[in-house]
Amino acid sequence: MSRTKTGQAPDLLKRVSPALSALDARLRRVPQPESTAERVDPAQVSVVVQGPVLGSPDDPAHRRLTWRAVTSAREQLPGAEVILSTWQGSDTADLPVDRVVMSEDPGSTAPRDPAHVPNNVNRQVVSTRAGLAVAQRAYTLKLRSDMEVTGTGMLSLLHGWPARGAEGRVLGGRIVVPTFYTFNPRRVYSRFPYMVSDWAHFGTTEDVREVWTTPHWEPAYEWLLGRRIVASEQWIWMSLLNRHDMDAFIGRPDVLEHSELMLVNNAIVVEAEDMGVRMLKFTPHLGHQTAVFTHGEWQLLYEQVCGGTTAGRRVDRQALLRTLVDRLWIRGLALPIIGPPADLVPSPRPRAPAAAARTE
Repeated sequence: MSRTKTGQAPDLLKRVSPALSALDARLRRVPQPESTAERVDPAQVSVVVQGPVLGSPDDPAHRRLTWRAVTSAREQLPGAEVILSTWQGSDTADLPVDRVVMSEDPGSTAPRDPAHVPNNVNRQVVSTRAGLAVAQRAYTLKLRSDMEVTGTGMLSLLHGWPARGAEGRVLGGRIVVPTFYTFNPRRVYSRFPYMVSDWAHFGTTEDVREVWTTPHWEPAYEWLLGRRIVASEQWIWMSLLNRHDMDAFIGRPDVLEHSELMLVNNAIVVEAEDMGVRMLKFTPHLGHQTAVFTHGEWQLLYEQVCGGTTAGRRVDRQALLRTLVDRLWIRGLALPIIGPPADLVPSPRPRAPAAAARTE
């Protein structure tokens, strides 16, 4: 189906997107941990809310995003330590937190291509590390300041899948991450290996600190020969892997299998709803929704790579829907909206950032 013959496709896709998103949510597989022996006590948790303070006391409640982040943590995780890590000069007087950490804003990194938005990964690194440095509990939830805590699923999920493969362990255990933006590189639309969501991380404080012990992003790592090398999520995850000599680079022949091995041995991928977090600032568009892992796909990797068992082998209908929609994107139904997928294909020669991550 060519673009010239599908002039109405963008409008059609916009009309059906809400229905497809609703169907996707209905088909999600609710996590069923292999082990239910250990649930983390909320009083053992530090919540690090990181980023700018969004909203002021004079704003209506629905616009006070950071206030919602910290108050929801208080409500859902009673007894937890709540830390706000933000920028110098921020107004934090009305925010009910245990500790405020102020850092100098490092600013964004300007993209070489002016058509692309600035990269804020260094801001994430600085504010997250500063908050983690003062966390005093055994476990930590790292949360963006434009998200809220909606439940406690993460407390039961963290230790729910104890089996791990013999290779590819870089953390003491696993961290729980949401599906957005944990891209499945086997989807045609995404093609991003080693891309693990940086929205929210839950795990032992030691493991979450290790994930965020990452060097600052340098402009030279963003583009090579006019092609994008890594997204910010990839930069954080690949830096972690390469500090442990895992040789994660996008040009390796077995990049898909290696990316999956690193993911399943060091993270648990679940829907944000099941983890107990929600993004307040925006809703990902349909292309991104179909590009990410389903929990069912992660469970299958767990069985294949780690030798664990999954609760009830059945068809992952959510994955089937996402794969179908993914193919429709590539066949032209959505390309006029999002641009050609080639713009999103990482360069096959990203050894420079991998080496840099090991030396800094």
